[in-house]
Amino acid sequence: MKINIELNPEYQSKLVYVQEKTDQQDIKALIEAAIDAYYSQLKAPRKTALEIFRSSGFIGCIQADVNLLTNYKSIVRSAIQERLNRSQEL
Repeated sequence: MKINIELNPEYQSKLVYVQEKTDQQDIKALIEAAIDAYYSQLKAPRKTALEIFRSSGFIGCIQADVNLLTNYKSIVRSAIQERLNRSQEL
């Protein structure tokens, strides 16, 4: 496939920058590399939000009493009792 394009000054500048940083003077090879990179990005399997969350190592968080560490038993007991009371009301 033959492609003929005209780049505006912004993209001309970006192309020159990429050429300088990659030491790639062959425009065809540079465009092929860009297409390969974009193609690989699109073809890569995408993780679901749940997979990303699970792989993050995040354990969990709660909003609780500032003294949770020292009073955790009574705080957890109260929370469980509140939840049981709410479920019995339904």
